[in-house]
This record gives sequence, structure tokens and C-alpha cells, in this order.
Amino acid sequence: MAQGAPTDFPGMVAVGTDGAQAVDVVSDRGQVLLPEELTRLLKSRVDISLMNPAPSDLWQDTQIKPLNPANYTLGIPVGTEVEMVGNTPSVVGEFRFIAQLQHDGVIEQYQVVLGKKAHNILLRKALLEKLGYRIQPVQWLSKLRVRLNGHATLMGFLTDIQNNTEGNSKRWVTNDTTEASVDFVDLQDVLIMPATQTFYSLETGAIPPSVIQGRRVMNALLVPFQLVDVPESLNSFSWVAGRIVNQAVYLNYEWASWFNPTFQDAQWIVRRMARMSGQDWNEVAQASGVPGEVSALLAEKLKSRRNDLIQLFQVSANKLVVNSTISAGARLTQGKLTATEWPGYASRFSFGDPDNPLSTSEVTAFLKSKGISALIDTAMSYMNSFFNNNNGVQGQVNQRTLNNVVDQMIQEAITGQKKNIPLGMYAIPSWSGRILLSRDVVVGSYMGTDNLVQMADTFGFQITPGFFIGIQGLNGISESGGVGLQMQRAYTHIKPLKSIKAVNKTPYSNMLIPFLKKKWAAELDEPTMADGQSNLAAIADSLDKEMGVGESLLITDSVTAQAGLNLTYPTSPSVQLQTALNAAQMFLHRIQIYKKDKYTFQIYNDPGRVTKGSASVGLTSYGVPLITFSVGGMSGKVNTKFYTLTIGSSDADDMTRNQKQYETNIRILKQIFMSNSLEMLNTDQDPTTIGHDFSERDVNFGFLFYQARKMSLKDRFEITLPEGAKTSVLYRSTGVRTGKDYYSLLMATLGGFLRDKLGSDNIVLDGSNSGNPGDTIMGSAVSRLVTYQATQRDPNDDNSGISPNPEGEFAQIVHQHKGWNITRDKALKILKEMNADFGTTLIPDSTLADTRKILLYSITLTINVYKQGLWKLATLPRDQVKSLMTEYMLDICNVPWPKGECDRAQKSFDTHYRRFLRSQSEYMEVRAVDGPKAADRALALVDLAETYFPGRKLVNVVGEQNIFIQARIQGFRENDETGDTPLMGNTIGVVGARASTGPLNFIQQNLQIQNGEFFITWMLNPL
Repeated sequence: MAQGAPTDFPGMVAVGTDGAQAVDVVSDRGQVLLPEELTRLLKSRVDISLMNPAPSDLWQDTQIKPLNPANYTLGIPVGTEVEMVGNTPSVVGEFRFIAQLQHDGVIEQYQVVLGKKAHNILLRKALLEKLGYRIQPVQWLSKLRVRLNGHATLMGFLTDIQNNTEGNSKRWVTNDTTEASVDFVDLQDVLIMPATQTFYSLETGAIPPSVIQGRRVMNALLVPFQLVDVPESLNSFSWVAGRIVNQAVYLNYEWASWFNPTFQDAQWIVRRMARMSGQDWNEVAQASGVPGEVSALLAEKLKSRRNDLIQLFQVSANKLVVNSTISAGARLTQGKLTATEWPGYASRFSFGDPDNPLSTSEVTAFLKSKGISALIDTAMSYMNSFFNNNNGVQGQVNQRTLNNVVDQMIQEAITGQKKNIPLGMYAIPSWSGRILLSRDVVVGSYMGTDNLVQMADTFGFQITPGFFIGIQGLNGISESGGVGLQMQRAYTHIKPLKSIKAVNKTPYSNMLIPFLKKKWAAELDEPTMADGQSNLAAIADSLDKEMGVGESLLITDSVTAQAGLNLTYPTSPSVQLQTALNAAQMFLHRIQIYKKDKYTFQIYNDPGRVTKGSASVGLTSYGVPLITFSVGGMSGKVNTKFYTLTIGSSDADDMTRNQKQYETNIRILKQIFMSNSLEMLNTDQDPTTIGHDFSERDVNFGFLFYQARKMSLKDRFEITLPEGAKTSVLYRSTGVRTGKDYYSLLMATLGGFLRDKLGSDNIVLDGSNSGNPGDTIMGSAVSRLVTYQATQRDPNDDNSGISPNPEGEFAQIVHQHKGWNITRDKALKILKEMNADFGTTLIPDSTLADTRKILLYSITLTINVYKQGLWKLATLPRDQVKSLMTEYMLDICNVPWPKGECDRAQKSFDTHYRRFLRSQSEYMEVRAVDGPKAADRALALVDLAETYFPGRKLVNVVGEQNIFIQARIQGFRENDETGDTPLMGNTIGVVGARASTGPLNFIQQNLQIQNGEFFITWMLNPL
């Protein structure tokens, strides 16, 4: 057993547990064994999962046999009239009542059940009877008439149906009940069972602990209950029954908290289910009383889930053949129900697919928005061309060039020798101004906001006084450069989009954000009305109609001292070699107003200072980049101040209790909207502060649509709470990303063509995106990011050592495949490689059984390494390091590589081997006294370890108790009714700390700060 693996979370069955055993298990001789005896047998390696519970009135050890039809009828004819007696308690989602009828002169009472998932009762009954359980008779009736005591009682009856089933009563009631004389209802799709029970009704699926009482025969029912826990829509019923989480099998059953089976209890009942043949599962599905097409698909999904449970609970049994593309009748095609209405049934069985984010209409809207953005950008470029002295500067440059040519000609005429123009530099005063006005639709993160798709409107202005720098005497090389200041004020409104079509319905007047801001401020009326009554609720409702949840308003001021030089050499009439050098010092101030929910606003105040520098070289043709290579760096400090403003509550008592503060907050929010001032806010509350002292390095390479990036980041977080408590965390990361960006190349090519043909430099085509090729149209990207976090001993000392706290260190490796769309086969190929690396099934193929294609996809493998795992890497013996790395190299060199590549890889291996050993020794030496240096070495250890002994080898080195690995699929799965929900896979290892994803993520989640603000991704360039 994994010590410390949490099993108190509902539905978690710890693998190999030696916890409290069942009280009803019997030996081969029929003697009930005490739990202590079972524990002793388990430790002696006796497989106690093979032992049966004691037989009882509820369960007998019988052979699997056909279902008895007599158990599925009470002899009540279809359309029988019964008399309503009264309601009876029922579980959530069901409505139960007692009805009576006369039979041979005797009044008999029955319990009638209505529910969207009522057929699950029959399903549970059939499966449990196959497993040897005794279940009371239950009959499904297609029609039943219920007589009530007058029309008023009837109307109350309809209300009870709606409230208890959470569905329209017309699903079940087929007759017209509007006439006052009507005192009966004709019901369809109902279950009926005896009102008096002679033994416990297991078919309900809800068994309280007072009934279970630690018995295997009862606790084990969690497993079959989860297996047949069918949602109303069968299309959304997963082909897998559970998954491994934290070294436990996770069964996400509605009433899981009432059960507490051991792993052996679960194995016992899984073995019994494993004896059932495919025909047995068909029979169970048919007994549920659903239509034929539904039954056919249900049987295949039950068999698939049975196969999954066998694997999860490590039971040796043959897998049943599953047809995931089954077709039957007119309403079941390729493993999917196509009808949403089923005459004669209250249940829908299918809801239809969610809206496709890349449907033809959505893509058309996206392209339309991009076209409009290009027109706006082009118009603004043309307008801004008048706000500069470029013509005057160019005139002086031309005059200087002409003077040099004339001097050459005169000198040549006098001396007969051509005089070279002397190398020199000159400066000409320049100025420019720009009005900023744009609307962009961006897929992925943008300016620190984290939405799948978002609209960003920007309005502002920019003034750039400075000097044009010219260089003469370069013999054919043209140059441009300058030094100066850039002063900018920009307003940005970011709105998350559920549908791209919403962009073209948003008024373009909203792009004038200062007016939009004042419009929002106007909704913030005086919170106290003239009669003294509170106006808070009305204000919140009114503002909510104007500014939606998730929207952000950004106000950014910046002053930048910048210098740059561009050199261009024509290698042919159409191809140019370009080199650029740039440097900048920027001072900025940024305010973000983020609407978290209807009543809560988060305010971020981000002052910062940043130094940037870059150098690049490349080949271009008509402005289109053919080959590019650049290196860049950025360093600086940002000090984010975080505030929360609540302007109301849905709770009336809370609204009354905090009325004064809410009124104050409304006035504060109005001041921010009106004047961008935080004066009142700072007076009213102290902020949480997140300080950053960072440096980032980038290397980029591009060849047409192919893009590659390598980055590294060092950051020191200093988090200060309003009461003064302080924490300092060191953060290190290094990553590589390669990708294909067809869209940007297409826009650059089309823009270059139009500029050439139209003879205008003002043609601008929108190429804005998140920066990740995987977020572009038809693009894709593969990345690997390694990060390390460590809490420092002394938050007031920049160089103090690493905290000895067990949660003080954390490392993570994230592999990600991201892109516009991917076919099911290609996605399965990625999963197959992941599974092969770790020698287990991280995500079963059957999870994508309903999927044709994944749109806006992200397939992510996350590896968390905790403190003890890092310690094992740091103390790994030298000979074991060499053995593991050598083994990796042998595997690499066994692949047919181009000649000489293996030799070059071997040289790289020698360098990395020495680096690993040096990182080990230096990390151990300085971890207590020099945190920044220790962080650098720890990052190198994790990076090299995961490179040279990846997958299962890394798990073996650090130990399963010190690592946690999980795969996830995100995106829209086409043809899958649950296609807009993420898929989580099985996990390896154990969550090794309370801060399960690192100290920084733990702090961020507890403070509920936006990811982009906490990690300043609006400033940095995340991978």
C-alpha cells in the first residue's frame, strides 16, 4: 500500500490497501473470520479477495444464470388505473408515491417511481441478480392511469413531479390536465414495485453506512453501482468505469461517500462480474426496459466498463469483445444515438452534441472578424502615416546621399580615382504619433488573461520623439535606426467568447474604451436612494447586463527609452539579408479591472521596470520572413498589488450585514472607472503584493511556417499579505517548443503581395495570436517545460538558502501537444507513446471511442516531483547515473540516424554527464546557504534526469511515493456528446505534498489571483 494515499475522498479505493477488513468474510469451512484474521492472512500473502461473504437472505453464492422474467412483473396490465394515496421519500432526481388498486376484491398498494434515470433501477436489479443478490420484483409500465382527489390535488401532483425529478411534468404526463374537471393523469415510462418491502431494496443504489456495517457483501456494491450508473443521455456514458488517482481506484459514484470497500472487497465482486459472458451483459441491458437501440449501445458500454474494472482492480480475466461502432435500427449509428425524442419514454437517452467551436459558421465568423480587423488596422496605419516627420527625415537622408554622390563624381573628375564614401554616423531629429485602435480575436492566452477564445479591443495613443540614426559608407547596405522615447497610454477591453459569432454582434463603438468605461461607471448609481433604501441589488443587476463575468479592462501607461539599428543587404533582386539590434528600458504602470463574478471585482495594480535587448538575422522576400534567427533577453521588477471589491451578495442577510462596505466599494469602483484612480481603494484596504525580480532569455528560429523556441526564466516571488506576513519563492524554468504556424506565414505573404501591388506600406493584415503556433489556424506545437520552485528560508534575504519545509521544494515537467485540430488516430498515437514510456495505461483508447477529431486540442502529460524525489536525484550514485545515461544513449544509437549523428550525441552525452554530477555536488553544497544557485542546479538535475532516464526509469529512480504523473486531454471532441469537458487519465505515484502542484500554485489558488497576473504572463513570454 502507498502510505499516505488518501482514501477518505468519496469513491477512492486504495490499491493494495491493508486497512480495516470486512466483518462478514468466511473461510472455506464457512466460518466467519475476524477482520484482524483477514489482515494477518493478507500480510501472509493470502489472496483474501477470493473469499466469499457469508450467505444471507440478501446474497447467495450462486452460478451466473439467466434472469427470471417473473422478477420483472407484478402482473399489472398496461394502462391500469390506480388511486393516489400519498408521496413517499425518494432519492434526488426521483419522484415516488404510493398508489393502490383493487385486485380480486383486495386492496393492494404499490410504490410508483418516476425519474429521468429510473431505468437504472432495473439495470442495477438485473446486474445484482446475476451476481447472486436477491432483489424485490419491479415492473416497468409503458402506461399507468392515476386517479387523484380532485383537480387541485392533481395540480399539486404535477408540481411534485417537476420539483422532485427536476424535469417538466409533461415528460411523464400524456393527457390534457388543464380542464378543471380532470382528476386523473395518464403516466408513461414508470416503474412500479411493492409498497411493503420484506428485505432491503438494493436496487435504489443508495445504501447508508448503517445498513452496510462494514460487510463485504454491501461495501463491494460501490463497484457494480458505478458500473451501471448511467446518466440520462447514454451518449455521455463513458466507455471506462474509473481511473487510477493517487494510487487508488477512483469510482465517481453519486453515493460513493456511503461506501468504504477495501481493494480486496472490490476484487471479490469484480471477479464475479468477470464470470459474466457477453450474452449476460446483453441480457442485463435488455432488462432495463429501454428501447432496442438504446439497449444495444448500453450492452457494449457495460462490457467496455467491465473490461476497464478488470484492469483497474488487477483481476486476471479475458476481455470481452466490444463493438464501439455498433449500429442498429434508424437511431443508433456508429456507436451513437441520433434521436433526442423517444416516444413512449420520459428519458431522452441522447441530448445531441454541444456547439462546435470550429463549425462552418464559427470559422466563417472568425475569418470575417480577422478581415474586419485587417481593414481597421490598415485604415489606422494610413491615418497614422500623417503623424510623423518621415518625409522630412527621408528628404534629409536623400540630400545627404546626393551630396556624397556629387562629392564622389567631383573627386573622380579631378583625380581620376573613385573616392569611397567615408564610414560615419549622423542623427536627424524625428517624431511620430499613433492612434491605437484595433479589435482582435485571439485563441489562447492573451495579455495575461486565460480564455480559450477571446475578443480584445484596444484604444490609445503613442508619441515617439527621438532621432533617426543613419550610417554612411556601407557600400550597398541600407540602414535604418533610431533612438528616442516612446510614451503610450492604452486601454484594452478583453471579453471571453463562447461563440466567435458574438464578435460580429458586439458594437464597434465599444472599441472607444474610455466611453465604454464611463458607460459602466454610469451604471454605478448612488447606492443609497433618496428614501434611504439600498440600491445595491439594482446596481449589480444593471452593471451585470453591461459587463459580463470574465471580462477585463486594462489601462496601461508606459514610457520606453529605446534604441535600434536595422541593416539590409540585397542578396538578389527579391531576397534581402536583414540584421536588427534593439535595446529598450521601459517603465510601466498597468491597472486591470477583472469581473470575477456578478458581485466580485478584482483590481490589479502593476507598476514595473523592464530592460530588454535582442539581436536577429534573417532572409526576407517582399517583407515575408523566409529564415529568421534571434536571441533576446529581458529583466526587471514588477510589483503586483491585488485588491478585491465586492459590491453585493445573493444572500439577503449578507447584503444587510455588509451593506455599508458594499456601498463604499461601489463608490471606489466608480472612481476607478471614471478616473483610473486607486486613491479611495488604497485608503479603504491594504493589498496583497506579489513582487517579481526576473530575467528571461529567448532563442528563436523560423523557417517559413516552422517555428522553434528555447527559453529560460529566473524569477524571485515575494508574496506579502495585507497583515504583513511574507513568503519568498524562487522560480526557475527552461523549455523548448517547436511548431507550425501557417496562418502567420500566409498573412505575411498576402500582406507583402498587396503592399507590392498596391504600392502602399500601410497594408496591415491581422496576424495577432497568443504567440504559440498551436493557437493559430491549422497550426500545431509540441513543447516541453521544466520548472522548479523553492521556498526560501528568509524572505527578506534575496540569497538565503532553501527552506527545510517538506513542501519547500517542487519540480514539474510538462509535455504538451497543442493545435487547431487532430484526428482520433493521431491522438491515439500520442497516447500510445505516453503509455509505452511509462509501461502503463495513462489514458485508455476507449476514452476516445466516440471521438472523430479533437478541435483546439491540448494533450498534456504532467510530471510532479516532490522534495524527497529531488533528494534522490541529488544523491543518485555516480555509477547509477552513468549506467542510466549510457543505456539511454544505446537506445538512441540503435535507431538508424544520419551518419555521424550518434558520435555528436555521444559528445553531448559526455558534457551532460559531467553537468549532472556537478549539479549534484553544487546543489548539496549550497542548498542551505545560497538558494538562487541551488535552484539553478536543481533545475538542471530535473531537466537532465527526465531527458536521459525518462518515463518509468524516472519513476523508479525517485520512487512512486515522490512523484505524481497525470495525462489530460482538453479541447472539443467532435462527435462526442461530452466533447466540451476535459478527459483526465490514470495517474502514477502519489501526491507528495499539501501543495500538490508546488508552493506557488498553492499560494495562487488560495489567494484566488488570476494565473496571468500572479505569474505576470502579460509581461513574460510563456512557452
